Amino acid sequence: MRVLIANLPWVNDKEQCGLRAGSRWPHIKIKKEQLPYYPFPFFLAYAAAMLKEAGHQVHLKDCIAEELDGNDFRRYFERIKPEIAVFETSTPSIYNDLAWTKAIKKETSAITVLTGPHASAMPNELLKNGFVDYVIRGEYEGVLLRLVETIARRNNISPVKGLYYRKGKKISEGGWAELIKDLDSLPYPLREQLPVTKYIDPFCKHTPNLQMISSRGCPHQCIFCLESHNYYGGPNYRPRSPKNVVDEIEYLIKNYHVKEIYFDDSSFTINQKRVVEICKEIMKRNLRIFWSCMADSSLSRDTLAK
Repeated sequence: MRVLIANLPWVNDKEQCGLRAGSRWPHIKIKKEQLPYYPFPFFLAYAAAMLKEAGHQVHLKDCIAEELDGNDFRRYFERIKPEIAVFETSTPSIYNDLAWTKAIKKETSAITVLTGPHASAMPNELLKNGFVDYVIRGEYEGVLLRLVETIARRNNISPVKGLYYRKGKKISEGGWAELIKDLDSLPYPLREQLPVTKYIDPFCKHTPNLQMISSRGCPHQCIFCLESHNYYGGPNYRPRSPKNVVDEIEYLIKNYHVKEIYFDDSSFTINQKRVVEICKEIMKRNLRIFWSCMADSSLSRDTLAK
């Protein structure tokens, strides 16, 4: 099937722009006060990779990083004519997100699927809009793949954890999506359709650099954390194996000539033994790469010394 997966256009003018990707910090940025930065859309890119691997025609578009205005995006989706359109939502941008969903439904008749933080928080409310066909609550890549495969085979949609949809006058409520337990089984996020040079991280000291994740979630479950509660709905820390992590690093060096990796995990240093194992695997392969990470203050002197 022909599937559009997009980070929709939002605010973008001379003074400010909207930033949003996955569950991270949707907000309006004042351009002159902050460094240029676009968060990598990991969930969108993983979902696109899974659909492509399954044989679907995937069009992945990060309108925010590409700084596409509404007219550019309209011409884009009118040209590709998606059969299914998948969009991440956030609460600060929700009226904008719904307006675009309505426009694409009207102009292409695509089946519309909403995901992301706002969809996870308020799936029933979103389905009150007749132009929204499906909502996926939580970690959505696996549920989305199953939904697209079901539609492609013209089978009846059956209840699936995480999937919300109208069934007559009622809403079929799927609850929280099942978390992907084996992250090593995932393909690498689809980067080739994205403007990778826009994701240069200002915290890194070497360019070009790219963001990647070596784990998902966090064991701490802080009450204020959007990701832990809104995306995962409970204890959720899942690491990739050191070999799998370094395999991707090697792939990024070979294909994108990166000089530094930024690990954008919730906290890369939760398992410090694993951090050491990743470093040993990098040295074992003699990879010339710098790395930096999102970490917490529990990092020990012993780990740093190693």
